[in-house]
Amino acid sequence: MKLKMPLNLQMTVKEMAADERPREKMLAKGEKSLSNAELLAILLRTGTKHKNAIELANYIISKDLQGLRYLQDMTIEELCEIDGIGLSKATMIKAALELGIRVASVKPKTYKVKNPWDIYKYYMDSLRYQKKRFLR
Repeated sequence: MKLKMPLNLQMTVKEMAADERPREKMLAKGEKSLSNAELLAILLRTGTKHKNAIELANYIISKDLQGLRYLQDMTIEELCEIDGIGLSKATMIKAALELGIRVASVKPKTYKVKNPWDIYKYYMDSLRYQKKRFLR
């Protein structure tokens, strides 16, 4: 008698040990303890029939050699072409990326320039992801 194996052999996040689940791990050890895939999995919340949220996040990140950086260049429509990513998840990913950019580019109201490095630090985050060079 043969045992029937389920087609879906992947483990869901709910089936993982509590200390391995992204949300619980973040609460116990802090956000810095999570991998990029685990952070993205928290945003995704669910996976697909064949991939849990962490596997889906790993798949998305590994689609390009640039990894996470590639997500910033993708349009919402391109994200929606990935199996398991609909309009809601795509907009959530793009919103989170934009928030990260805005947080990184916050500038103090007063800023003293003492050396060239200060100028670099002031402009680097706002110019880092520009596709064309331009002068301000």
